[in-house]
Amino acid sequence: MRVAKASSAVCIMAVVLMGCSSQESGRPTPERSASGSQSDVPTTGVGSDAPVRPGDVEIDDVDPCALLTAEQQAELKTVKVQNNPSEVVKGITSPSCSYRTASGVEPSYSYRVTLISGEGVDYWKAPGNLDVSPKEVSGFPALEVRLAGVSTAECSMAVDVADSRQLFVQFLPISRNFTRGQLCRNAARGAELSLATLRALK
Repeated sequence: MRVAKASSAVCIMAVVLMGCSSQESGRPTPERSASGSQSDVPTTGVGSDAPVRPGDVEIDDVDPCALLTAEQQAELKTVKVQNNPSEVVKGITSPSCSYRTASGVEPSYSYRVTLISGEGVDYWKAPGNLDVSPKEVSGFPALEVRLAGVSTAECSMAVDVADSRQLFVQFLPISRNFTRGQLCRNAARGAELSLATLRALK
């Protein structure tokens, strides 16, 4: 299935403005070939220079709304928690949770934590409407994923936790724009905290 760049841009902008629903989630989506498989992988992404995964982290049967503790939410200044399965990866509905700032708080933003089974982080390396950069989160290989050409819409971190498994954390500004650096630093911190809790649970 080929996913058009324009429709992906519309989806992700809808998340920034309105939030996600179970079937209409914002997702920066790579294009697929006509056969349905991912296209040739570009040089960006988790590659030979990426850190070796220190171990597998199980995500099956984990509640994503349990991955940011009260103390961690206090650090991130989020108070509203909503469990809302999300189709971040095209065709896969995954457990997902939104952590938002309180009503009236400025700046207003949310973190979306999604546990994806069936597609590893290599999914994001397919050519498409994305800017993808290799990163590291608490010793785990990861990818920073952003919508190409939209520097202040959102930033996501895809963490390689096991074969065909990923922890995907989005930072989504709601009330005002952040700089690209702020977006991605916040996404990385959300991923670090979520991963720490996930490892403690398992």
